Amino acid sequence: MLEWVRRVRTTVTDIIARLPRGRPREYHLAAITGVAEDLILIGVDDYLDRFVERVWNECKKRNIKVPKAPLSTLLTQICRPIYLRARAEKAEKN
Repeated sequence: MLEWVRRVRTTVTDIIARLPRGRPREYHLAAITGVAEDLILIGVDDYLDRFVERVWNECKKRNIKVPKAPLSTLLTQICRPIYLRARAEKAEKN
């Protein structure tokens, strides 16, 4: 019985050690998406990374909370569909 309790305690400790600490980060996703939509109307960049960086800079100017790194995964996930849609529309016109 004592051995079983030790194994369970060890397993639970291992699981808890892998969990992220603290409160999850909160970003205003709708605001970031709105900034991306606004910027894509100005013009389509040649590369996705440049567009993501432009969105990051504009969010900083508008005081919208964004990840610290300009090329973060979150911003790329938000900006990629908007960017690809605009590139497709641009290709259809040409």
